[in-house]
Formats: sequence, structure tokens, C-alpha cells
Amino acid sequence: ATLTAAERRHLAAVLGDEAEVPAMVRRALIDPSELELGSTIGSGSAGEVIAGNYHGTPVAVKRMHRKMLSPEFLELFVEECELCLSLRHPNIVQLLGGSWRLDSPDVCMVMERCNGTLHDALMAQDTPLPMAIRHTVLVGVARAMSYLHAQSPPILHRDLKPENVLLMDDFQPKLSDFGSSREAAALSSTMIGTPLFTAPEVLSQQAYGLSCDVWSYGCIIACLLMRSQYPYPKELLAGVNFATLSASVRSGTLVPGLPQRTSSPLAAIGWRCCQLNPADRVSFAQVTEELQQKQTAAWAAQAAEANP
Repeated sequence: ATLTAAERRHLAAVLGDEAEVPAMVRRALIDPSELELGSTIGSGSAGEVIAGNYHGTPVAVKRMHRKMLSPEFLELFVEECELCLSLRHPNIVQLLGGSWRLDSPDVCMVMERCNGTLHDALMAQDTPLPMAIRHTVLVGVARAMSYLHAQSPPILHRDLKPENVLLMDDFQPKLSDFGSSREAAALSSTMIGTPLFTAPEVLSQQAYGLSCDVWSYGCIIACLLMRSQYPYPKELLAGVNFATLSASVRSGTLVPGLPQRTSSPLAAIGWRCCQLNPADRVSFAQVTEELQQKQTAAWAAQAAEANP
């Protein structure tokens, strides 16, 4: 496709030879000619995801929509590439590199390919999701988030939701989409994320910190326990607009649809994640430790049953 003069200027200014592209992003640059592209496997407001192949390796190629080729969004693209290239964790999607040319509108991120999203699995009623699998997903996400929050300075994901939890064939989760992620050196009050999974203090546009991600994680627990794409009871969302939803969540009159605290250990953790006061929420380090203890206890019980 032919670039407009403005697009050509923007690409040169942000991604060109004279631009201040971080060294690690330059080193990981993938020539578009090295990618074999297949069918589209997903799309969103910022771009589409295409199944691809890179020197024999299956990859997912996230291509920006052409309307996003502005200096602002191209700079965010570079920032996300730099952040993702610096992250190394088994439960975070690996970025192989960015891919672009200055004479093409195709600006892409090349990532390891997974087997769908947690949102897909929740929607597919014919896909069994036994408690062991739900536990595996929650442990992996908690480990990834604990890793992000342990960075110096800590990293907020800010858009934790089932669509951004990718799944491997064995249901090991991989956290993705760091376009909203930011270092937490300075607490922010910027409205970001997906309303249904957004913490009350963010909806209130107050200063927020690491615990806003914890609230979103509690919402994911609710989705898994209810087997629903929504963290709130569906009947309570019928005909509700954003303003009403936001006000209800901020006031605590609408809370995630978690079972009673005593119904299961996961429900109890979910409630501790979704406390209205951010200071009362549990940390991801605590969540990870508790879930891993429960996992070890479950394995021990299974071993005892198998070898009476």
C-alpha cells in the first residue's frame, strides 16, 4: 500500500534511522520479508493479530491499524516493544521483536503464538474447565503479576482481563497486551483499562497503585468461578450504561459475582482481592504463595489416594 506524505513523515520521525529507537528494539528488529503471514486470529481497536511463521517458528503478528500511524501511537508502540523485550517470565508472552519498514504501513509486533485466550475458553461451553485447570490459570497469572510488581520500579499492567490471558495447549496462561502497562514510580490517576475489570479508585480517577491490578485479578477469579465472560452477575448488567456501572462499582453497591467467602479457598482469595479500599487488598506475592500451597496440598492428597 502507498503511504501518504504524513504517514511517511511519522514513520521516519519515530522509527527511522535518525530516530531515538532504543538499542534493544533495534537489535530485535525483524524484516517483514522474513515473516509468512496466514489468517487473522483476532482484532481490536488498535490492530489485528495474524497467525504467522518466522523461520519455522509459529508466531502471532500483531499489526497496528493504519489509522494508528501517528507519532503518539508509534511512540507507544516503541515503548511497548522495549518493555516486552525486557520481560522474562514463563507466564508472560514472549516478544521476538518489532517488524516494520519505512515505506510500508505495516507496523507489527512478532510474538510467540498461543492457543487462544481465557475469554475464548470461558465462552466455549463445550470446553471442560475443571477446577484443576482453573487453578492452573490463576496460579500462572498470579506468578506473572507478582513478577511485574516486583520489578524496580514496579510495573502495573492496568488492563488485566480474560482477553489478555492467553492459553497454551496445556492451559498454562501467558499474560499479554502491555500497551497500557506503566511503571508505578509515580502513582497515576489516568483512566485506563476495561470498565468491567477496572478497580473503583481508577473509575473514580483517583491516584492508584499496584492494588488496581489485584482488583482486576479478583474479577478474573469471579469469571472462572461463574464460568462467565463477565465478572458481575449478567442479570445485573442488562441495560446498564458505563456511568451507572461506574457509580455502582465505586460505591460498592455492585461487586464481582464471587460466591460466599466460605464456599471455596478461591472465592476467599477473590474477596480479598476485591476489597473496596485498595489498602485492604491482598498482594500478588501473598496470592501466589497461598495458591501454590493449595496446589501442593492437592498433589499430596492425590498421591495419597493413588498409593493408599
